[in-house]
Amino acid sequence: MIALIDADSIVYKYASIYQDTVIWDESDKGVVASIETDLETALKEMDGFIQGIMDITDTVDNVLVLSPKRTFRYDVAENYKGNRRPAKVPLQMLSTLKDALFKRGAIQFDNVEADDVCVSRMYQEPGKYVLCHIDKDLDQAVGEHYNYNTQEKYEVVQEAADYFFYEQILQGDSVDGIKGCPKIGKVKAQKILGKVNPEEYWNTIVETYEKAGMDMDYLIQQARLVYMLRDFNEDTQEFKLWEPINEE
Repeated sequence: MIALIDADSIVYKYASIYQDTVIWDESDKGVVASIETDLETALKEMDGFIQGIMDITDTVDNVLVLSPKRTFRYDVAENYKGNRRPAKVPLQMLSTLKDALFKRGAIQFDNVEADDVCVSRMYQEPGKYVLCHIDKDLDQAVGEHYNYNTQEKYEVVQEAADYFFYEQILQGDSVDGIKGCPKIGKVKAQKILGKVNPEEYWNTIVETYEKAGMDMDYLIQQARLVYMLRDFNEDTQEFKLWEPINEE
């Protein structure tokens, strides 16, 4: 099998670890800081980390996937990831480490996140990959998974992958600024879906949003934001936004 690696967090990890920043002054005009980086060690440790993933997952090769700065979700909702504040002092080695991975064969597409590319490959080529990541969003992918932070190996079946998507429609994703249904968190989402059969999930979600005073356009927007693509065509870079079941 091949290690399919969502490499965004790996790049951020080593760009952060090997940058020492001292902020001397901070005001409305900006930040005065001294920055020291260790690119040679960062590259060495990053390569070793990726090799470690392959060793633990017993894979024969890897596919590294990176994200562009802007993706289609910003067109779905202008405030996507709007809750994230820019770093006071940017990571100086970020682009250099990404370039190093590109030289090692990493892939990136113009309008989709690494998450979507990874999930889509898992659906289009089942059994070929072990999906290696730290992001719960990728649990929408069926197949073998490996969390390279916790070192947990696990498998996601179709029923669990679909359930996780519907649960996220309700609770949203605070990390990415996706609000979901008002006043619905993980516990309430699980309670709501736990009362019905899988084939009733969507209608139940519609009813829950309606009770909260949210219209269908808003609901579909939230669903499209949390949905990981399953049909991304890497050759043409085409894909379809998620549509409600009763309109497919």
